[in-house]
Amino acid sequence: MQDDDFSLFRSETRGVKPLKHEHADVGKPKTDRKMLARLRQSATVRTDSVTVDGLSDQFVIDVGPEDILSWSRDGVQEGQMRKLKLGQI
Repeated sequence: MQDDDFSLFRSETRGVKPLKHEHADVGKPKTDRKMLARLRQSATVRTDSVTVDGLSDQFVIDVGPEDILSWSRDGVQEGQMRKLKLGQI
């Protein structure tokens, strides 16, 4: 039975040429090695900015008893913050 399957397979694939390339073209652009090297170098460059740990007790900002404290992420519009403070949203 197995010989019949093999001979049937060989007869059906007669005349078929094998693929020249083993890997398929997935359409991804090749990486630009110069740009990648620049990105890596810029990521490793040290900045002299001081990062303050907000949870540390070593750095305390003096705040008055009636002072308003607020914080928002980058991209939050000031108009939206104003409406939030007024209770409109």
